[in-house]
Parts: sequence; structure tokens; C-alpha cells
Amino acid sequence: MSAITLICGDRVAGAAEAFAGLGELRLLAAERIDAAAVRDADALVVRSTTRIDAGLVDGSRLRFVGSATVGVDHVDRAALAARGIAFAAAPGSSAASVAEFTWTAIVLAANRLGVPWRDRRLGVVGAGAIGERVARAGEGFGLAVRRLDPPRAAREPGAGLAADASALADCDLVSLHLPLENEGDHPTRDLVDAALLERLPRGAILVNTGRGATARNADLVAARRSGRLGGLVLDVWAGEPDLPAELAEVATLLSPHLAGRSVDGLLANTRAVAEALRRHFEARGSTPALEAGPGPELDGDLGRALASDLETATGFLALDAEFRRRRDEGARAFRELRDAFATRRDPTRWRGVPAASELADFLAVLRAKVGGLS
Repeated sequence: MSAITLICGDRVAGAAEAFAGLGELRLLAAERIDAAAVRDADALVVRSTTRIDAGLVDGSRLRFVGSATVGVDHVDRAALAARGIAFAAAPGSSAASVAEFTWTAIVLAANRLGVPWRDRRLGVVGAGAIGERVARAGEGFGLAVRRLDPPRAAREPGAGLAADASALADCDLVSLHLPLENEGDHPTRDLVDAALLERLPRGAILVNTGRGATARNADLVAARRSGRLGGLVLDVWAGEPDLPAELAEVATLLSPHLAGRSVDGLLANTRAVAEALRRHFEARGSTPALEAGPGPELDGDLGRALASDLETATGFLALDAEFRRRRDEGARAFRELRDAFATRRDPTRWRGVPAASELADFLAVLRAKVGGLS
């Protein structure tokens, strides 16, 4: 291939290493990526803070656009296709990171509510790369698991996948891992509404680390206030980054869209897009592994109860408190707190965990069940 000019958002982790040898790499802050900046570029790689639409790409010579993210709500894919511009994202690349975050949040939320988390029936809504990992980890922890995934159920009859929400009728822990689909045979926008929530056992705990707009905020608030939901864990919600006051009031645990935003997850996102870019331009060589190096050596008073150890290692409860305190700051607090936690590592990368501890056992299940799945 001939050398290309690549514009890349400066928040794309490991960009210099991932795109080395392809040509000219220009790193720009998201607010500087506009039509003028991309006009003479062959390729563009961004994260979700950059809106990709006709106004951005018209008049450019772009042949490839990549988003180093799992979700693509910020991309007008039809506009790119109409202009013959190839597009790639990173679905599934940070699946392990999201699954590990999900289980960490479940344990912390259950502890905050004063209820057990193991003695439950888990419903996983959306059994894709992330949901399947969450489901297998749940089985590893000894939970009974139901998988609700209508599209997969249609493609894979006999695979034990449910196609109807009635499968959730006895699930008192429900984890959402849905893509946001507005059209097609299986739209997911506002899928989790009052009618679906009424199907859950009274007092169920709902966790959303997928896409915020798949659940209706008002219905979540009503279900929590009525007691239909006994707990509510939100890493995402409709209308983010702004956090409605009523949602903050009823949520058990809140985080600003962090689930896949670990060092390990971000590098995995970048590598997936870099590989797609190399294939598109028929580049020689391979994408570097983008390893983040050894995980952190934990310190502090570990070896106590699992939830206490997880909070010591993650600081998620302190994040929750700070996010609530700064709620009126809107996007600024969301962005700053999100960035502050972007240097975290996935729990299975931690070192120095006491061998004879609940935390060691918890991480052993995650290592066995979350990594290495196709």
C-alpha cells in the first residue's frame, strides 16, 4: 500500500503504536476534528466524543472511518455508506473488561443493599460477546442463568436461548447487554419499559452496562419507587452525560459509562480498529499487541470480605458519591470523572491478591469464565 494520511483523536489509546508505519499520523483533540481537519485525510479514527456525519465527511477524500468503541450511536453509518467510505468499530473487543466491571458492580451493589448476590437467578438480556461472558461467570459463581436474546435464539435454535421476556419471570438479578437498534426485526430502544419490568420478580436488581437508551429512565424510576426493582445499577442511561435528579435518587450504584473504559479495554478497542484499517488499505505487517504491561500491585488492607476488598481496590463507591455530589455540573463532571478512572486496570490483571481470600476466589472465576471466549 502507499502511505496514507490518518487523523486520529488524541484520546484513542495506543494510537502511535497501533498505526505505526502506515503513513502520516495526526493526533487531534476531539474538538479540533472538523471538516477542514479531515478534508485531505485518507482515514479517520475517533472515539464516541466525535460525531461522524455528512457534515464532517463531505468534501473529504476519506476512504475509511474507524471508531475505537463498541457502541456506534455517534456515527451516521448510512452517510458513510452513501459516500463509499468504509467503516469499522470495535464490537466485542473490550467484552472481558465490561464483564469484569459488571460483576464488580453487582457485588458492590448487593453489599450496599444488604442482600446476597450468589443466591439468585440471573437473567442476561443480550447474550453477545459481553453478555455471554457475564452469563458464564454467573454459572461459575453458582447462579442459575437464563439468556434472553431473540436474534440469537432465531439463528441458533436449540441453543438454550430465550426469545421472549417471559423468561425473566423468575430472574431476581437482570443484567442488560443490548446494542442500541432503532429499526429492524429486533429494535432495542426503550425495550426495558414498564411492561418488561412488571415481568420481573418484585425486588429484582437491574444492572445496565450496555446502552443507556435501551431502558426508559422514567420507567426505571417508577419501578424503583414502587419496589418492583429492589436495586438499580447504572453505568449508562438515556440522555447521558446529563444525569436526571430522579434517576440519581433511586439508583443503588452509579458510574459515568466506565464499564469498558479500562486501560486494557481501551487498548483492545484501538487494536480492533487498527486491524480493520490495515485490512482495508491492504497494509503489510501486523498490528502490535498493545499490551499494557503488568497489572498494579495491590496495597491496603485486603483479605477481608469480598465487597470491602473490591472497594479498596477500585474506589467505585467513592466515585459513585463524587458523581452524585457533582451531578449539577452535567457533562463536565461526567467527562472529568470518566477520564480520572481511565487509568484503571481490569481486576483480573491485579497482583498481590491474598491467596486465601474471597477476592482471590472471585478473580479465579473471572479468569476462567470471562477470558478467551470466541
